[in-house]
Amino acid sequence: MILIVLAAICLLIGIAIRYWINRRKFYRRNMFGNEGFSSYEQSLTATFIEKIGKFVSVILIVFACILFILVWADRKKVAEYKEKSKTESKNSNR
Repeated sequence: MILIVLAAICLLIGIAIRYWINRRKFYRRNMFGNEGFSSYEQSLTATFIEKIGKFVSVILIVFACILFILVWADRKKVAEYKEKSKTESKNSNR
């Protein structure tokens, strides 16, 4: 249960980071489609931080997907184990 919550939180945070970065980038554009920065340094800093943020968001989203797959595989394994123990207990009662 904890893994599902952790995976959901990581997924939501990763999507929120990507949304926030893309929204900032969208609102920085002028009517000609160019991004408006007041200086070259501001341009470098903003794009560098956005690249790091997007990388972190991708890592969070992939981590969340891996956690969801692990939880799904574990539940499947538990169900198979219960099924196997039921059939073994039926066979031992005969």
